[in-house]
Amino acid sequence: MNLLSWIVDLRQLLVLLFGVCFLVSLLRMPNYERNQLVVCPPSAAIFLWLVAAILAIALTPEEALRGDKLNYTNIFYAIAYGLSDWKDASRDVLFYGWIRLVSLFSTNPTIFFLLTATVYVGGIAIALMRIERRYWTVMMIATVFGIGFFANGDNILRAGMAYSILLVGVSFFPTQKIVAILLAAVAFNIHNSMIIPISALVISCFYKNTKIIFAGWLILLAISIVFGNTTQTVLARFFEDAEDQRLTSYALGQHSDYKQGFRIDFLIYSFVPIALGLYYRFQKHFNDSFYVWVFNAYIVANGFWLLMIRAMFTDRFAYLSWGLMPIVLFYPLLKSRIWANQHFYIFGGLFLILLLTLILASRSLFEFLYQ
Repeated sequence: MNLLSWIVDLRQLLVLLFGVCFLVSLLRMPNYERNQLVVCPPSAAIFLWLVAAILAIALTPEEALRGDKLNYTNIFYAIAYGLSDWKDASRDVLFYGWIRLVSLFSTNPTIFFLLTATVYVGGIAIALMRIERRYWTVMMIATVFGIGFFANGDNILRAGMAYSILLVGVSFFPTQKIVAILLAAVAFNIHNSMIIPISALVISCFYKNTKIIFAGWLILLAISIVFGNTTQTVLARFFEDAEDQRLTSYALGQHSDYKQGFRIDFLIYSFVPIALGLYYRFQKHFNDSFYVWVFNAYIVANGFWLLMIRAMFTDRFAYLSWGLMPIVLFYPLLKSRIWANQHFYIFGGLFLILLLTLILASRSLFEFLYQ
């Protein structure tokens, strides 16, 4: 690990630790008689925090990340200076069109990363405000605290930008389906991996039996355990037939710096929202139609990841469902009173998410200090 990587981790850690200030406000006793489920932190402070997160993402030195972000810098220069035509892209054409659009105003890649990070973070914020205007900040805090938030803004910025726009589409779906479909199409053409969450959302739109969908998730888990890497090989052939060498390399590749194998930690992280969602639905009878739709989609998308659980960069596949996690975890708690002193449960959930992310994010810092 080099000094630049340490600085990147430290900058992100500071953003996360500053978020602890918001947790304190959640401990204030709400007025349940006025249907106040939680006392949220001031929106102005949240916006400043999100600006800090955008800067932490956008100003990350390319040399520190070594991989994708450096590649995006080279692609930006190639398109900006006419060495490559964005129209020649065989897929993700709108992302390359976005690069071309930004390059018309500035040939500085930092400006490109800043604008892209703004779309990524701002899109999520807009989506969550539309989904739950009064308490959107709770789900936004959960998003920033979650595993993969920073990675999807820098090294995986194309997928992060696409997922952000897809979430805006999700927020429009209950009232303006045409707009939602158009935004889903935009997201897909920014990053083709969005076909997984889009397919999950379509499936859950037409099939609403949560118990059967969860049974399917268990079957896929059993298949992944029993057949191991065979599932990745089969999917790799599918990706190859679809001429997507990027996904094929993820399915079959090896990386010395990346932990591979059956990721029990990611499995537990993925299952907790499912367990809570089942509890909300069948024990507390929370049957909000929007929530049922998103929850079922989460299970379907996560089921696909189970087949890729041993893959290189498996978290990239996992995030195709994890992007819905803040909604799955907290939406019911923001819409109805499920427990007495519910604000303590919201605080506890956010704190656990932060704790797990801090453990993972600080690991490289300890390695740097004690190497």
